[in-house]
Amino acid sequence: MMDMHSARRGYGQVKRQMSSDKHIEIELFSKITARLNTHIEPADENAPRLSPELARDLLENAKLWQILMLDVLSDANQLENTLKRSLVSLAEFTQAHTQKVFRGEGTLDVLIDINTAILKGLKTALSAGRVAQAKQAETQNREVA
Repeated sequence: MMDMHSARRGYGQVKRQMSSDKHIEIELFSKITARLNTHIEPADENAPRLSPELARDLLENAKLWQILMLDVLSDANQLENTLKRSLVSLAEFTQAHTQKVFRGEGTLDVLIDINTAILKGLKTALSAGRVAQAKQAETQNREVA
């Protein structure tokens, strides 16, 4: 009986950590995407002028994607392989497109759209995790009763 209680407590800690990681990813993608959005000029959405602030934000976005790619490629990452390959491919594309934006050959809206899609996926996964966690708690309560 004590082992079951310890296992449940440990599982709860892991779930909280995973949930916390998603919150951090959401926060980071939200902040950098919002900053990238500030560089869209109403008169010319596709060709923002490269300012020091835009360069900083582009580099921060590239750094975020580099960290994401390293995490996805780590042995500890438990995502399914198909999703891992897709995220690595997206990270590589994002890095290449960032270079195009620096050269004035690419548009900022592409990076914003990608980040927005990732944000949507993270929020959906977080919401699904909450639902699964609630169902798990309900099942545990039934077992105890």
